[in-house]
Amino acid sequence: MPTTTYVPLGTVTLTASASEIEFSSIPSYSSLVLVLSSKSTSGSYDQGLQLNGDTGSNYNNTILYGDGSTGGSTTINGTTQFYLDYYGSVTNTFSTSTIVQIEAADSTTHRKIMHSRSNRDANGLDFIGGEWTDSGNAVTSITYFLISGTLDSGTTASLYGID
Repeated sequence: MPTTTYVPLGTVTLTASASEIEFSSIPSYSSLVLVLSSKSTSGSYDQGLQLNGDTGSNYNNTILYGDGSTGGSTTINGTTQFYLDYYGSVTNTFSTSTIVQIEAADSTTHRKIMHSRSNRDANGLDFIGGEWTDSGNAVTSITYFLISGTLDSGTTASLYGID
């Protein structure tokens, strides 16, 4: 069985608050993995991700969530971002990382399948599977942001390509 190799493509650590973190000019890999350790400047906000600057309603999300005593699921299609969390949102304290995997990232004939795992200590945990419906373009850029919130200093995003 071949060994999977994670190739570091870049890490961004914010030294001041920012509205987003973007990785651009991403080389061709069949899969990409984004590891996030995030914090908001205030309040609790959901995280979003957009590929290739696409802000259209081209993302579909199926969400499983829970907090240890309640849980559920929902589907949200035709959104302007892929949700990285839903129930366990980013708060104004650092908590466990969010991990996002993007499949078929180098394909120009398939939709991009994404899944994320998010665990926010006091708020709950999420598993989200979804897709970017653009099948004609390989992933060349990723934009990470908080929906309606601002990323705080110290937020870190690391991107890896998988051989």
